[in-house]
Amino acid sequence: MVAVDSVEITASFPEWLKKPDTAGQKRTYKQPDDGNVYVFVHLSVTEKNDLFIEMTERRLTKTHLVDDQGETYFSVQQEMSFNFLNTTYPKKESGFIIFEIPDDAAPVQLNYLYQYREDASEDQDIKIGQIGVELK
Repeated sequence: MVAVDSVEITASFPEWLKKPDTAGQKRTYKQPDDGNVYVFVHLSVTEKNDLFIEMTERRLTKTHLVDDQGETYFSVQQEMSFNFLNTTYPKKESGFIIFEIPDDAAPVQLNYLYQYREDASEDQDIKIGQIGVELK
C-alpha cells in the first residue's frame, strides 16, 4: 500500500534538496518553466506484499499526477532508495516524486503504478497495477 505523506508546491528548486558543490563540480538546479511550479509528492510504502517480481525484471512504468482540469503529468524525477519499490524488501521506505505542472493547476490525484504476477511462476506475464491516491 502506498500513502501520501504530504504534497509540497514550490516555484523554485527547494533548498533542502540542493547538494553542495564539490571540487571541480558546480551544481546547477533547473527552475520550472515559466508559468509552472514543482509539485513534490512525499510518499511511503506502508505495506509490502510479495508481487513475484525481481528487481532485474522491472519494466518501465510511469507514476503520474492528475490535476483539477483532468490533465496528466509524468514525473520529472524520483528520489527513492533502491529498496523503495522492491516489494520483497521488508523494511518500509519513504521517498518523493517530483512533477512540473502549470501554476494555475491544482494536483488532485496520484496514480502510482506497480508491477506484479498473480503467482510465482516466472513464465507468467508481468502485469501492471495502479493505486489511485487522492491529494488534498
